[in-house]
Amino acid sequence: MRNVKLNGLEEKVEVEHRDANLLLATHSEPGKRFDFIDLDPFGTPVQFLDSAIRAIKNGGIIALTATDTAPLCGVYMKPCLRKYGALPLRGEFCHEVGLRILIGSTVYASIKEDFGVMVLLSYSVDHYFRAYLQLELGAKKADASASLLGYIFYCPSCSWRGTAPLSGEMISSCPLCQKPLKRAGPLWCGPLGDKRFMQSILEQDLSSMNTKKRIEKMLHLLIDESEMPPTYYSVDSLSSKIKRGPPPVSLIIQRLRERGYVASPTHFNPKAFKTNAPLGIIMETIKEA
Repeated sequence: MRNVKLNGLEEKVEVEHRDANLLLATHSEPGKRFDFIDLDPFGTPVQFLDSAIRAIKNGGIIALTATDTAPLCGVYMKPCLRKYGALPLRGEFCHEVGLRILIGSTVYASIKEDFGVMVLLSYSVDHYFRAYLQLELGAKKADASASLLGYIFYCPSCSWRGTAPLSGEMISSCPLCQKPLKRAGPLWCGPLGDKRFMQSILEQDLSSMNTKKRIEKMLHLLIDESEMPPTYYSVDSLSSKIKRGPPPVSLIIQRLRERGYVASPTHFNPKAFKTNAPLGIIMETIKEA
């Protein structure tokens, strides 16, 4: 309240100090719902999801922060199963899996209320996950969002990975080397951001922000990787499998593009990249780099 007075916003800002679920419940009826809800607790936001979804307007935005990165990244599997209803995956691209589990749990809660979900912006940085999700009413929109929930499969032996929808076949052996696969999910398999939304942020005047350069750099990375398939490849990890030193990420990206594939750096790991190239082409490119 003190900050409200200092900024002369008493007539525009209403401050309440009470349980978040109780506050959201009092705004769950038409005419009282919010345009924007920001869930930024210590730890997981999942205990507030149902209340937030019922208190958001059609077309409104829910922003989420999760600081419980250890469960989401697979360090502690049972808490992730308990809180998010999903299997995490510890390893090469665990931070992307964690972010997709967070989004996936929100999408699952939203489709039960007939909301479709568009991921406007999401990222992993500074030991937390953050996502901005726009919710729109409609059974068809909810069905479309549900179709983007699924699983990620990963082979620790050869680094193959793939996805499958919730209704898809649960494979247990790697199609390349026949070794046992690891599975993560259910989680969000759709885009991690909306290109137009992120470009619109870059068009704003950010000069008054101390973190302007960092924000712009992050947004450019997020835009580049927004249309890439799930998971990223660690150059260090792949290079170790063929017992050679890791070439520069920029060189791998350049060579893959020259071969006609889409490739980009990723904000998840400065020593990793995303691409639609098959694993065999990726390994061949690293060997030749």
